[in-house]
Amino acid sequence: MKTILTIITAFLALQTLWAGELNLRMPFKPGRLSPIAWWDAPKGRLFEEEGKFLVALEPGSGMRFKHNFTGNAGDVIEFTLTMRCESGPVSIRLGQYAREGWIGERAAFITEAIASFAVYQGEILLENAVEPDKDGVLRKVSEFSFSIHAHPGAKQVVIENIKAVLRPKEEQP
Repeated sequence: MKTILTIITAFLALQTLWAGELNLRMPFKPGRLSPIAWWDAPKGRLFEEEGKFLVALEPGSGMRFKHNFTGNAGDVIEFTLTMRCESGPVSIRLGQYAREGWIGERAAFITEAIASFAVYQGEILLENAVEPDKDGVLRKVSEFSFSIHAHPGAKQVVIENIKAVLRPKEEQP
C-alpha cells in the first residue's frame, strides 16, 4: 500500500513540474460533458451558432470550470481567450487554494471591447498568502480554480474558446 501511495505521489509531483496545456475540456459541450460548473454559472447560457457551442454571460455573472488544477507559487498561467463583448470589462480569475483552505483570487482584466470575435492573451501569476491566517499558518498555493466573469456594465459577452498553459516557476526566464 505504501508503494502505491509513493508512486501516485511521485506521478502527481512530476505532472506539476511539466509545463503543458490545462485540460479545460474545450470546446464547450452540452449536458454532463460540459466543462462548466453550471451551478456556479446560473446566468450563463450555452447555445449553438455556426456549428460551434458558445457561452453567453449576463452582466454581473460568471462561469467556473468544474475541476481545480495543481499549481505552486511562482507558476504563471498563460491564457488565450476567444470572445466578443460590446462593452464593459471581463476578467479571468484564478481562485487560489492551500491545503489549509482558501487563499484568495488573482485576476487579469480585459477592458477592450470588440463586437466581433477577437483573441485576447494574458497571464496570471500564482502567489502564496501575504499574511498568516487566524491560526498563524502562512498558506501556500497548491491548487487553483479557473473562472471567467462579465462585470456589471458588460454587454453581449459571448465566449467561444479558452486555452490555458501552466508555466512552472523553474521554466520562466
